[in-house]
Amino acid sequence: MDKNDTNIYEPDGVIFRGEKVGQGDWKRKIRKPDGIISRGEQIGSVDDKGGIRRPDGFVFKGEKVGQIKGDKAHDLDGMIFKGEEWGYVDKNGNIRQKDGIIFKGRVIGKMRGKDKAAALGFFVLKFKEMEDRFKGLKDAVDRTNNKTPYIGQVQKMLTYVPEANALGDFDRLIRGLKDLEYEILRQFEVNRSKKEEIVRKARLLKRETNWKETADKFRQLQEEWKQIRSAGRDHEKRLWEEFRSAQDEFYQRRSEHFAKEQQQRAENQRLKEQLCAIAESLGHVSDTRAATERVKGLQGDWKAIGPVPKDQNEALWQRFRCACDRVFENARKERERKAMEWEKRNRERMDNLRRKEGLCSAAESLARASDARSATGRIKELQADWKSIGPVPKEYSERVWDRFRSACDRVFQNAREEREMKQTEWRKRMEDVLEHKREQLNRLGDSIAHDEGNIDRWEDTISNLHDGGRADDIRDSLERKISDVEDKIRSKQDRLDDLKDAIKEIERKLYG
Repeated sequence: MDKNDTNIYEPDGVIFRGEKVGQGDWKRKIRKPDGIISRGEQIGSVDDKGGIRRPDGFVFKGEKVGQIKGDKAHDLDGMIFKGEEWGYVDKNGNIRQKDGIIFKGRVIGKMRGKDKAAALGFFVLKFKEMEDRFKGLKDAVDRTNNKTPYIGQVQKMLTYVPEANALGDFDRLIRGLKDLEYEILRQFEVNRSKKEEIVRKARLLKRETNWKETADKFRQLQEEWKQIRSAGRDHEKRLWEEFRSAQDEFYQRRSEHFAKEQQQRAENQRLKEQLCAIAESLGHVSDTRAATERVKGLQGDWKAIGPVPKDQNEALWQRFRCACDRVFENARKERERKAMEWEKRNRERMDNLRRKEGLCSAAESLARASDARSATGRIKELQADWKSIGPVPKEYSERVWDRFRSACDRVFQNAREEREMKQTEWRKRMEDVLEHKREQLNRLGDSIAHDEGNIDRWEDTISNLHDGGRADDIRDSLERKISDVEDKIRSKQDRLDDLKDAIKEIERKLYG
């Protein structure tokens, strides 16, 4: 560390000396504290005219963010007014914020050294860091429609900014933070108003009896709720509980309604089971004419009874219908027996046709399936099912078989094409990986060559050093660099060997 450096510390505590937070070197560059090996990062500088600047860029000098006048830090001068005073260095080396009407300014740091400008500049630049943080936060809030997630960051800044050890226009910064806080809180209010309107609609809906339509409306309100952001901790939970309360009341009433309806359906099921039993008993009556008339009466009774539970409806209807059909069939038995036998055989073959058409539809769906491998396994099961089904009417036999066989062929063709496509994609991926690793190998080789060139250059420099002056420091510095780079070269060489092994393995898989 140069003896001409000016060190900057936090304010001293009751017991302990304040921690070092920065320094100014003999060139009036302002830096963070030095590390174990390297100098601290430059955060700005003070120019010859007392201007406090950010770090210089590649082309332009760093932006001027304040100025030093004597022992004081000021804002930049305007067209009419002089820049406002922000702080000063007192006779004890304390850095203070500007004095108030009665009290001296608060101590925000302490300097040890001669460069008061660097010490003041350090705390001006610290303030500019907070201003930059605020500008970034404000830009993020301005860019988004949902500002509420930023309230914590704004309020956190409002907590620490007023007490920050820095020099700058605190009034303007705090005013900007409060304006931003108000803007976000205003959005909380808008969100609260929207959610209160949803709660109002929910309360109107909770007594409705149009069950399906009202349930759809509640789902729509819930989706609207999800699109609205937070209404704030003080309101969000309460509003949600009010909405859920109205929703739960509606669904409770609906459940009670359906429970009563289910009881009635159970009673209807009992009545229809009685009709089934009667119709089934009529299938054994020898007076088929009387049985037929009785069944017609039962059919009228069936229509007069309301619905039964959905899971019982089809089976119950099939039972009743079959019982009725049995009665009607008995009545017709003696007139065209031969016709009935033919009809029975024809029904079986038509049923076989329907089943095989179902297999055709299933096979055609598999022909369009994305997972050709699974489709192939399933199509084999369908082929086994096909063989277990009996004959179909002759006029449909060839057409339905051609349809099924064509669908099966498409499934197997899809599987073949998928296998070929996956093999091609695998080779392409492996070739891309191989090319990438070869590029990595070349870049790593170039990097090693570059490092070795640096070592040669540094060793030449060491060999040409003359005793005296800073020769020993330069030699030590270069030898440390050479040692570090040699370690890096060994690490890179290990990586180079790994890449070569990986390339050989990929080539083996690709080319055998």
